[in-house]
Amino acid sequence: MKTKLLKILFIINFAFLASCATGGKEQKAAAKSASYLLRGVVHVSDDDVRIKTGSITIFIDPVNGLEADLVRKSGMTAPDLILITHSHSDHFQSLVIKDYLKLNPQAVVVGPADNMYIS
Repeated sequence: MKTKLLKILFIINFAFLASCATGGKEQKAAAKSASYLLRGVVHVSDDDVRIKTGSITIFIDPVNGLEADLVRKSGMTAPDLILITHSHSDHFQSLVIKDYLKLNPQAVVVGPADNMYIS
């Protein structure tokens, strides 16, 4: 669900930007506004999304560790909130979460009870 929503947002954003590329002043202003909606969102991999909004950093299903190129480039390595959708290994890696919690021990981890064991 989350991945589909994010993909839909990306498609809408890029389609809107493309339609505004040759438009007038109002269309260009609207395109700039639409781009702003996705500022601070990093789609690291299929099921790993990071969001930086103000001073809060949110990780959704962080399965890529600190060594991943896009993780390093994004600078999003210390989460304030980690959201886990379910316990499949493509959404939940306890060792990866443990590494991120070392960087911010006060981070809150939220998810279903069946995957809240972080070894």
